[in-house]
Parts: sequence; C-alpha cells; structure tokens
Amino acid sequence: MQDTGYACYLRLRLKPEKRAEFIGLITKLRADTRREFPETCFYEVLATADPLEFVLMQGFPDEATYKRYANAPYHLEMAPHGWACLDGEPHIEFLKPVAAP
Repeated sequence: MQDTGYACYLRLRLKPEKRAEFIGLITKLRADTRREFPETCFYEVLATADPLEFVLMQGFPDEATYKRYANAPYHLEMAPHGWACLDGEPHIEFLKPVAAP
C-alpha cells in the first residue's frame, strides 16, 4: 500500500430509512474513486456498533489529489444524495501523517 500524505476522516449518522440507500451510494463512490484515482492509498467504509453510524477513512498521496477527487463529476453528482441520508452534521477531520512519506 502506498503511504498517504493527506487523509480525511468522517464519522456520520444516518436516517434509519436511508441506511440501505447510503450503503449503495458509498459502495459505488468507493468503486468509482478506486477506478478514477488508482493512486488512492485507502478508502474504507467502516460500520460501528451502532447500525446507523459509519466511519469513512480516505487517504490520498497529497492534498491536490484529494481536491481532484472532491471535485470529480461522479463525486459531485453523488454528494447531494449522500448528504440527504445523514441524520445531522457529520464530524469531518483532515489529517496528515506524523512523518512525511
């Protein structure tokens, strides 16, 4: 696996009736990201003990790659549908490695 130079951590809660839709959207987004940005270091969708809470961890070689991903047409098209699945505001943090690769 490549080292990450820029990562994004998201912890979010879903509306109960939107759980299946969200899982479908995020699964497709993950596949699209891996296809369009093969240099992606990691893109993990993790379930917590709460069936309505998820953690997303995304790692990219650098901030510029993350910004290209964030502005990719497929991401911009999916984003409003994903946001509509959320119950409240997500916790989002942008992270950098302790030691540069």
